[in-house]
Amino acid sequence: MSRDITAFIAYVILYLKFHSNMAIHAETAKLIKNFFSSSHYVVVGASSIPSKYGNKVLKWYINNNYSVTPVNPNEDEIDGLKCVPNLSSIPNIDPKNISVSVITPPKVSKKILEEAAEWRTLCSSQWV
Repeated sequence: MSRDITAFIAYVILYLKFHSNMAIHAETAKLIKNFFSSSHYVVVGASSIPSKYGNKVLKWYINNNYSVTPVNPNEDEIDGLKCVPNLSSIPNIDPKNISVSVITPPKVSKKILEEAAEWRTLCSSQWV
């Protein structure tokens, strides 16, 4: 796990220790740690447009040396990474080793979340 993620998790845990509902906060910290313990990440809604969040999230993974696959049905490649059109097209990676970030506009989110719900039983973690 990178130092940035470890520091972020430590910050979240310390922040949550000083607030109410400790059981809920501890569970949230556990989910965050689980999400960032995957060996591969997927960004659904990845974008080639630098001002869009799908691009910012994808670049964060790239800049922090995470193995990542962009999902965008309208792009062939983003920042040198081959895009896939949907979650079902992720090549040769065990879904149990994947965490999924969903960064999509509301009008397409329903379909993505339905597909992600199917993956929930397969993949390590999702962040929507």
